[in-house]
Amino acid sequence: MASPSTAKPATAAAVNRLQEDRHSGAITSGNNANLLARQRLDLFGARCHELIERINFGAISFIDGVDLAYSAALWSGLEAAAKRRRGAVS
Repeated sequence: MASPSTAKPATAAAVNRLQEDRHSGAITSGNNANLLARQRLDLFGARCHELIERINFGAISFIDGVDLAYSAALWSGLEAAAKRRRGAVS
């Protein structure tokens, strides 16, 4: 896990929340799934902001940024969680 002092501000905030949740005892069996989903979304959002910065500076192309973000969502399980959530809401 990245050190909050060396990470980008959005990433550092997500990492800090994750560490606070672990130290406060917020991760319990009862709320573990919701908490982990929130943490995944926080970190995914922070990484997407970093991809946007890289695209804006021309370090990567827009298509490559979208591909990276989608691959990350698939790998982390966010895409499957979103489909389950969508099915539960429908």
